[in-house]
Order: sequence, then structure tokens, then C-alpha cells
Amino acid sequence: MPGEAFTLVQISDTHLDPANQEKMARVEKAIHCALDQHPDLIVHSGDISDNAYQIPGAFDPVKRVFDHLTVPWHVIPGNHDVGEPDGEMVVRESWLDQWHKTFQADRFVTERGRWRLIGINTQIVASALPAEADQLAWLDEQLDTDMNVAVFMHQPPFVYQPDEQFGDKSDYWAIRERARPQFMQRLSLPNVKLVANGHCHWYRSVQVEGHHSVWCPSTDIVVDDAKFPTGGDCFGIIVYRFTGDQFTDELIKLDVPWNYYGFNRPIVEIPGRDPLRFDQLVLDFTGTLSTDGQLLDGVADRIRQIARTIRVHVCTADTFGTAAAVLSDLPLKMTQIQTGRDKQQFLGTLGTPNVIAIGNGRNDVDWLRSAAVGIAIIGDEGAASEAVRVADVVVNQITDALDLVLHPTRLKATLRD
Repeated sequence: MPGEAFTLVQISDTHLDPANQEKMARVEKAIHCALDQHPDLIVHSGDISDNAYQIPGAFDPVKRVFDHLTVPWHVIPGNHDVGEPDGEMVVRESWLDQWHKTFQADRFVTERGRWRLIGINTQIVASALPAEADQLAWLDEQLDTDMNVAVFMHQPPFVYQPDEQFGDKSDYWAIRERARPQFMQRLSLPNVKLVANGHCHWYRSVQVEGHHSVWCPSTDIVVDDAKFPTGGDCFGIIVYRFTGDQFTDELIKLDVPWNYYGFNRPIVEIPGRDPLRFDQLVLDFTGTLSTDGQLLDGVADRIRQIARTIRVHVCTADTFGTAAAVLSDLPLKMTQIQTGRDKQQFLGTLGTPNVIAIGNGRNDVDWLRSAAVGIAIIGDEGAASEAVRVADVVVNQITDALDLVLHPTRLKATLRD
């Protein structure tokens, strides 16, 4: 019926290997959670498998996990299913053939109420394979409609803006920059209301470029690129409720064991030790970043540079009551704490051992001791003797400490056995 209301659940990046019991448990929880929403259909937006393209027939047991669903479901491939252009797993026709043998199609279109729902294979975009031109022509046919359109993809068309080019590993997240204009021409059509993707293992829901963009998180692992907006580190599914020409989207978080990877992070090889990857930087404020409540010279610019590749956190009791205002325009997250125990507990919430901690006070002792690298600052306000004793590195000024984070190879001589 023209005004029919319906519910759609999006699942993504399950990286399913039926022989892996932990992955199976995560997927089963996601499926049960999805069915609890009483959906009319389910869309899996790619990376349904954990590299099943490598073994002929490996997609069959993956598909059987979802075949018992009591509602219709659609799936599109991701890079861990069929490869990608220009990547380490360069998409091949033979890998596409394996996908098609099990799933028949790598795209879909279906209609519900006033909506046309389209799923496309982003892994062949910019591949120069014959399937790429065929899909683009097919997409034009599907977009030629008076209906509202929702497009499901694995990779997003961009992270923040269509003309972006990070120039580093973060370019991995979006479809290739050379192919974006032809896609943005289509996704910018007025009837395209929703563009939903997976791939980023991160949650986001924003209005951008004339449509609503939703990143569905993974059920398997949180992958944190410091360039992503804050707050998307979770496991979950997305529930869309369509009524007439309108829709809502809701994140349903999954309570599953934490699984985290810091993407595109600085790594330093320390002779005699395992390599250090720096995922998060935690900072004290009073006496470390500031004197008498005012930010020290050179701190702001260095934090902006660090935040391009590392998540930055400031934990403070805010002795002078200025921290929120002073830090408001910096790319970091401030957390109000009272005691050293609070700081230590905060460290545990980050979900990774790859943390650099910088501080100077008695309430910094526990996290300086626990961090992968603890840096104590002497500074104008001095440092607690215990903080100096437990730290891995001791420097005079905060700018010296931040420069070590910006140039971590300088730590080799200090930390080597």
C-alpha cells in the first residue's frame, strides 16, 4: 500500500567464520536483537564473512547462518568478501564468481511503501571490471523513480566531504576519490533520502550533502581511526522505521565482549621490546597542560597535530574552573574526575593497553604506572616524587612531552633495553 509503514534492520561487518565460536556468538546475538525489533526485512551491508573469498565454497556455511531468518534479507559484499580496488586484496572476477555462486547477486532492489531500497556493490567501484559499468547503468535505472530512495553500500562515498583526500591510510574508508564525482551526482538526487553503509566499524548518523548518512557499526570489532568523529565506538545494529515519506534511525547497542583496534596509529619499534602502537593519549590539565588554569604556550597547536592520528583525552579535577572553556576548541574529550582512582578507572574504559599518559601529580601516579608509556612533567609547578619514580620518561616541559608523542621514534633511545 502507498502509505505502508515498515521496519528495516541493518547489520554489518560480522566477519563471520562459522568455525569461530566467538564470532558465531556475536552474530547470533545481533540476529536475536534484530528479530526483537519485528523487522519487515534485514539488510546486511557487507563483510558478512571473514575472507571467505580465499576458500572455494566457504560462503555456503556463512549464508546458512542467515538462511533461518523468518523475514526477507538482503546482503551486499564488502572488501573481506570480494576484495577492493587498489587494496592489498585487489578485487578479482574469480572472487566475485565465488560470491555469486552462493548469494546469486551482489546488488538488490526492493520496494516497500513509498520507498525504493537499493543495495550496491562498492567493491567494484573504480575497479575497471566490466561489472562496474553494468552496475552504474543499473543504478541509474533504479534511481529514475518518483519514490523515495534509500541506498545501502559497504563503503561510504566519503568520510566528511566528497573532495577529501587524506593522503594516508585513512583513504581506505571511502570509495576511491576518482570515482566519487559520478556517485555524488547520483546520491545528490532529491529523491535520495538515506545513504547507509558499514565498513567503518564505527557509528555515525548525520545529515550531509542533502541526504541522511548512517554508518552501521560492526558486531565483531571496533576499529577506531582518530579522524572519525568521537562517540562511535560501539557494537550494534541500526533500526529504521519508515512511515510514508519519513523515517527514523536508531542505534541498538550490543552487549558483547570488547574488541578494539586502533587504525592508522603511530607505531614505534623499541629495541628489545614489542612494537608500541599509540591508540590514545591521556593528559592531566592542572600543572601539566596549564599553569594557574591557563593553557601553556605551544600546547594547542601540538594537540591539534597529535589528534590527527591519536585520540586525545584530558582528565581533570579542574582546580581553577577554567578547563572546559580553555579546551573547548581543541580536538579532544574532557572528562571531569576527582581522584587518582577516577583517572585509573578512566584508563580502563578506553579498551586498549596502547595508551600514553602524561601527568605530574600524585593523582597521576596510577595511570603513569599502568600506561604503555608514562611521561612525567616537572614543569613550573613541579612534580610529585612518586610520579617521577614510576614514569617511563621524565621531561621538563609539556611541549617536550607532546613532541615525543608527535615524534615517537625519539623514544627509542630512552626506552630500549
